[in-house]
Amino acid sequence: MKSIISRKKLTFVFILFLALLYLSLLCYKITTVPNVFVDERTYMQEVQSLVYTGRDLNGLSFPVYFKGLFGNGQSVPYALMAVPFIKIFGFSTLTFRLPMILLNLSNILLVVSYTIKKQNLSLSMLVVFLTSPWIFISSRWVLDCNVAPIFFSISLVFLAFYIDLRKKYLLSLFCLFFAASVYGYIAGWIFLPLFFVAVSVYLYRNKILVLKELALMWVISLVLLFPLILFAFRLLVFKNSSVGHFLFISYPVMQMQRGGSLITYHGLSHLFPDMINNFIQGVSVYLGGNDALPWNSVPGFGAVFPPVLLLSLIGLFNYKKHLSEGLLVYKNITSIAFFTYIPSLFVVRPNFNHWNFLNIILILLAGFGLYEFYKAFNVKILKIIICALVAVFSIFVSRYYFNNNSYFVKEFGNGHKYYKPMSRTETKKLQKDNIEKWAKHPIN
Repeated sequence: MKSIISRKKLTFVFILFLALLYLSLLCYKITTVPNVFVDERTYMQEVQSLVYTGRDLNGLSFPVYFKGLFGNGQSVPYALMAVPFIKIFGFSTLTFRLPMILLNLSNILLVVSYTIKKQNLSLSMLVVFLTSPWIFISSRWVLDCNVAPIFFSISLVFLAFYIDLRKKYLLSLFCLFFAASVYGYIAGWIFLPLFFVAVSVYLYRNKILVLKELALMWVISLVLLFPLILFAFRLLVFKNSSVGHFLFISYPVMQMQRGGSLITYHGLSHLFPDMINNFIQGVSVYLGGNDALPWNSVPGFGAVFPPVLLLSLIGLFNYKKHLSEGLLVYKNITSIAFFTYIPSLFVVRPNFNHWNFLNIILILLAGFGLYEFYKAFNVKILKIIICALVAVFSIFVSRYYFNNNSYFVKEFGNGHKYYKPMSRTETKKLQKDNIEKWAKHPIN
């Protein structure tokens, strides 16, 4: 009995040690590596504008989306989270990037805290998250779309907690973070509604939630998403790209076409072959560990290490007998996310940003898969795999990320190595110039 307690304490201490070590690694040289990317610089300016003036760079209060550098949009959720942080501590590259680090770490710790019922499962989840190249890269600079899958993962944990504890605030938190993920990335608008419908059907048919609970879940989510739904209809259905308002919400000037992340339409006769080709390209990107965009990944390492994809597959079909009822529901919800993402594989252009929701799903499934290895074999196998993952991740970080000749150190951000924060006066001037520019040359 004492040995079992000691083993549990040792596992808990090891988990805490890994989390603290990872946090220190995420914060290492965070103000200089990577350099400030051009998209990140624009997002920094939007956040400063909100802090100094209460409006975005185009003078809009409570924008549902930012116009973005080229009028193609940047999502708002991270900015709303960063603004109070920066108001308290002041603006710098550190204070701008730190909330992203904390958000990713919070997601990891939430997943670990839910799966702690099975300590080796929580350890498996932790190790897969901590050794994921995409999690590490996306945590250290702010690409606004990469916030969305983190919010999505957090929402899944809150849904699982609600199913276990039946506290209404947990259901509200699920709806809030799910809505934030929808606001976070337009390329998720195919996947997220399908997931929401499918998970509702699953929860109802398996008598996990009653109709009253599902109705509450839908009502809260639709209320939160209503401004975005109106925005989508204005932009995509009515082709209205002008500035608009709904109650206190503002809609920015944006291009009518937001199809850059989707496959090109060459006519009905080419649609099916193009979809198949898109899927094949995506599979090759993940198996090869390279999407040819150096700010997304290091060639060969991928969003998750290619061999880890086998763990994801195992996690997708792992045995029910190894999980408690609550953990099985959590795994099934994650599996539903995988299957409802499949249509996106055929129409969303494959790279690690466009398919970012898939990244987080694969990581979660790989955690279940690693745990399955432990149950099928023994703890020695688990230790070997963990050591291998940590070793490969160490090589990735030391030789390919922080190396002085790496893209992230030397070339990241098109030469915008250092970002000089704007003063309040400079921010107001840029805001005024933008308003005048788009008034004279509106997007048609």
